[in-house]
Amino acid sequence: MAKLMDHALELLSDEQKQNIQHAALDVWDSIGWDCFQCLADERETRIESVTMSRDDVLELILDANRLDAELKDKDQWAAIMDGLSYDEWQRVLTPAFLHDRYGI
Repeated sequence: MAKLMDHALELLSDEQKQNIQHAALDVWDSIGWDCFQCLADERETRIESVTMSRDDVLELILDANRLDAELKDKDQWAAIMDGLSYDEWQRVLTPAFLHDRYGI
């Protein structure tokens, strides 16, 4: 079982990877503005001056389980996805997020 989980990423089809990437972009579209506004409020600055690294964006998408819910809502969840490690999720998502930093 551990060996399967170590290589779950290799078992995803290209279509499944694309579905994951599209769902992640939808999640980011849904939460991104609020994340930037929260940071701006915390830093007492304008939202336009706030940026986040790609790694921070990916972490926000993955940590809230919103990506899982988005995929399940679209009937695109596959059992193999349960076996993906955090690093494997990041490797799938990174090609969809082309910039090193994100902002408004």
